[in-house]
Amino acid sequence: MGHESNESTMTLRRKILLIITAAAVVLILGLSGTLVTLLLRGFGRLEEQAVQRSVQQATDAFRVQLRGLEEIAASWAADDELCEQITRGDLAFFQAKYRDESFAKLGLSLAVFVHPSSRVIYQKGFDVARGKERPVPAGFARWLSPASPLLLHRDAESVRSGIVEVPEGLLMVVSRPIVAQNRLGAIHGTLIVGRSVDRRVAARIARLTQLPVALQPVRRQELPPEFVMARDDLLPPERVTAQVLDEHWVAGYAELNDVRGKPVALLQVRMPREVHLYGRRIVLYLAGALVAMGLVSVALTIWLLERYVLGRVERLAVSVDQIASTGNLQSRVPVAGADELAALANAINGMLAALDGSQSALRESQRMLATLMSNLPGMAYRCRPDEHWTMEFVSEGCRGLTGYAPADLVGNCKVAFADLIEPEDLELVRREVNEGVTAGRSFRITYRIRAADGQRKWVFEQGCAVRDATGAVVALEGFISDITDQKKSEASLRESEEMFRSLSASSPVGVFVADILGAWIYVNPRLRALTGRGLMDCLGEGWVASVLPAERESLVQEWREFVRQGGAFDREFRIRGANDRVRWVHLRCSPMLSDRGQAVGFVGTVEDVTERNEMTAALQQSQQRLQDLFENSPDAIFVEDYNGTVLDVNPAACALHGMKREELVGRNVLDLVPPERREEVRREYARFITGESEYAEGISVGRNGRHVPVELKVRRVSYEGQPALLLHVRDVTARKQLEQQFLQAQKFEAIGRLAGGVAHDFNNILTAIIGYTELMLRRLGPDSPLRRQAEEVLKAAQRAADLTRQLLAYSRKQQLQPRVLDLNTVLAEMDKMLRRVIGEHIELVLVTAPDLGAVEADPSQIQQVVLNFAVNARDAMPDNGRLTIETRNAVVDAVMAEQHEVLPGEYVTLAVSDTGAGMSEEVRAHLFEPFFTTKGVGQGTGLGLATCAGIVHQSGGFITVDSQVGRGSTFRIYLPRVAARAPVEDFGGPPAELPAGHETVLVVEDEPAVRELAVTALREQGYVVHEAGNGDEAWRRLQQDGGLRIDLLLTDVVMPLMNGKELADRLHREQPGVKVLFMSGYTDEAIIHHGVLAAGVAFLNKPFTGQVLLRKVREVLDQTPSPA
Repeated sequence: MGHESNESTMTLRRKILLIITAAAVVLILGLSGTLVTLLLRGFGRLEEQAVQRSVQQATDAFRVQLRGLEEIAASWAADDELCEQITRGDLAFFQAKYRDESFAKLGLSLAVFVHPSSRVIYQKGFDVARGKERPVPAGFARWLSPASPLLLHRDAESVRSGIVEVPEGLLMVVSRPIVAQNRLGAIHGTLIVGRSVDRRVAARIARLTQLPVALQPVRRQELPPEFVMARDDLLPPERVTAQVLDEHWVAGYAELNDVRGKPVALLQVRMPREVHLYGRRIVLYLAGALVAMGLVSVALTIWLLERYVLGRVERLAVSVDQIASTGNLQSRVPVAGADELAALANAINGMLAALDGSQSALRESQRMLATLMSNLPGMAYRCRPDEHWTMEFVSEGCRGLTGYAPADLVGNCKVAFADLIEPEDLELVRREVNEGVTAGRSFRITYRIRAADGQRKWVFEQGCAVRDATGAVVALEGFISDITDQKKSEASLRESEEMFRSLSASSPVGVFVADILGAWIYVNPRLRALTGRGLMDCLGEGWVASVLPAERESLVQEWREFVRQGGAFDREFRIRGANDRVRWVHLRCSPMLSDRGQAVGFVGTVEDVTERNEMTAALQQSQQRLQDLFENSPDAIFVEDYNGTVLDVNPAACALHGMKREELVGRNVLDLVPPERREEVRREYARFITGESEYAEGISVGRNGRHVPVELKVRRVSYEGQPALLLHVRDVTARKQLEQQFLQAQKFEAIGRLAGGVAHDFNNILTAIIGYTELMLRRLGPDSPLRRQAEEVLKAAQRAADLTRQLLAYSRKQQLQPRVLDLNTVLAEMDKMLRRVIGEHIELVLVTAPDLGAVEADPSQIQQVVLNFAVNARDAMPDNGRLTIETRNAVVDAVMAEQHEVLPGEYVTLAVSDTGAGMSEEVRAHLFEPFFTTKGVGQGTGLGLATCAGIVHQSGGFITVDSQVGRGSTFRIYLPRVAARAPVEDFGGPPAELPAGHETVLVVEDEPAVRELAVTALREQGYVVHEAGNGDEAWRRLQQDGGLRIDLLLTDVVMPLMNGKELADRLHREQPGVKVLFMSGYTDEAIIHHGVLAAGVAFLNKPFTGQVLLRKVREVLDQTPSPA
């Protein structure tokens, strides 16, 4: 054993010594080569620096020439007499003042005097070499256009100088504004002076630098080869490059730019290579010395390594082998000394301790994973990709989902999961799974299963394939959840919507629904028939046009006051209805309240009470009119004595009971009510006689024995000299039905609140997804394999954000942010999206007016309207067709304005036309009603066009529809034209750098993910950020440590304990100058008014990206505080 150990040790030592010797040889050679390379490179840099200094001297000398020319231009341009003559255009003045002697003395080649209108007043060229006048170079004319930088001067001190290239050669030019001698007052024109860049200029530079200098145009066709190579090397402007010409000479080059900053000439400076030749001699001496020192160092290193390292390494290896053989992780290797080998021994001991701890942590992690999987509300699984999807693992959630234990499903021990799937759904599941696996994406499937107890359940499954290193599918993993309750809720919602449409369409009184601003968004057919106006004419405030002018102003004031204050609205007034007939109507309205007691809309009825009012007026005027009203009243009228005997009835009473007048007269009132109600009628009758009661509701027996709910109004009268009772009996069947409709409408309002609440919470989630994905994209390189997946996540989140905006629009919790728009620009931005939406089988044609006026509207809402029309057009053309979107200016005359209840004047129209199936008159009559749709179940909600109509009317416009069956449809939007111009947005430039700052920001957000995103984005840009989870916590932080001073409060609007508006109000009392930026998935009346942001309120709509947040924060911080 001792012999083997010694032999092994000696073999190791030999190997180490051999390696050290070989390494030493390589190191000496490498160091020698490196030293030679570094020294030569260093002397090369010194040579390059010398070249750069020389080139810089030559460039400075050239700039001295240019500054001299600038001083000449400044002297000539500041001239009171020139200011006067430039306007008159007196050529004799210029010829006399600017003579050849001046050009020859100053070395000028040209001078041009330009009027402010860009018209050349006088120009002169001069040949300095020959000393006589010559024409101005013909190529110089293109530098005298109105857009030329030589003619653009902002003030009297402005100067434009540089080189310009003309076919005749290069010119140094200087442009100065022509101003008064004191340089005050207006600019009277432009003076341009120039000097040819020729050999004389190069010679002057060479004299100043004491070096050979040459100048060549960059665009010259036949450049010397060395200039061509230098031009290719000089990519960035103003960069200097050096070029070795031969063993003894080196040249430096620099680009000279023209007045637009573009390269126009190359400047060459030649130098002898003295530094290079001296460096080569130094390198040879140092290389020899390095080789000698290296050999001595190798010998000493071998001796020290043998004495102080190899023996200790051997002892350390023996200790490690013993621990490895025993497997005892609690053993430790001995530590001797305090050098690196001792540190290695300590590291080995630390590794042994970490391995021991990792095994304990692994066991705890396995326990936690098992607990988590058992508590998930669904079934997590892993199965083989075979025909029966044989389960390899299922979580405890399978008991609640399927009624089977995990052991029953694993390995198909008792039942295969495929056997639980409903047979009619099994093929769908197989197809979706196979398509997802083949496409390399996750699969999402909704289908039905049969549980162990026989119960049928709807489930949603999401999963993906697991592949090995070769890409082969080895398993499927996913999660299955129970969605049975969700399916039942969807079915109930569809039934409720259908019931509301049926009830409102058949109501005998007018029914309307108004939004939170009081604008009508729905009217039923009865109300349209009553007013004699179309659906679009009634929406918004269009119904007001039916009111007689004498009552219109007061009615509108009362209506708007009711919308602001709430309560109940109850008013009778006259309208001009169908056939131009004036009618009395009774409008009753009340608010629809949210679960917080806030009004979110209004619902009301409009009843035609013309006949009733006419009857009342006639009763006051004459007894004859009383009889006429009695006979023609729509209500049943009975005259009865105190015994209940019927003395007289009107025709309505006969119609109510299906009897003739002679059959009713003489009967007792008890014969006209159901037997079970007669005792109650006797008691009520006694109250009528004594006058204790004048009103009651009851049940009458109508024709064919039908029970009719009635309303009774009773008056004590004298009839033929005897005391009697006059009973007005009204059939309230319709009213009862309307009350049921109102209850149904409240259900729909509750659905709207639910949609708004879901969208609000979902916006918080989307903000975190979009924000963190954006941060990820900023940190991922363009070639990162994860970048495409991150971009897909961002696209999906943005599509989800579009869905939430639709939910908010339906629930009326989305605020409008109108601004001046160019509809042509809006359509251009939507072009690609529209083509994807309608598909390749439909041709999209955009016809835009070049002189289109601007409108004021919310751009996102207008895009929603256009997209909704485009989707409907696509559905009307299932095979193929053409979708045409056209914009133009239009004038709405007084007649058309009155029809649509808008102001006459200039409008902008946007027409969406298709070549689809068209619509019948019946469909057009219900087109803008909520929940009305001609699509199949699950293909449309019926809310799209109603929402579009509301958006357009809220923007001050209206919609017209032209359609014929088989000939397509055209929806034309009219929006008021505004005088302001739409701002031009530049989408072609590079993305702007994210704004940074150093201000102190307090972020208040109750959603942790959104709060962390905002804090991270702001801190990365240099802001000092404090955070709080709600308004209460934020206020406490502001009061701690003597009061936290901040520059900006970034807060959510809706939060528990204290909302964002209350926190901002408190903070303004303590710190009046602090800026506030609100953020929310939707806003409430705390910071908006009738759906539009209140003046002075900075608001950020969720979901938002980190870039949008940073720019909005910077915008708010940079705003100038408005005066108090």
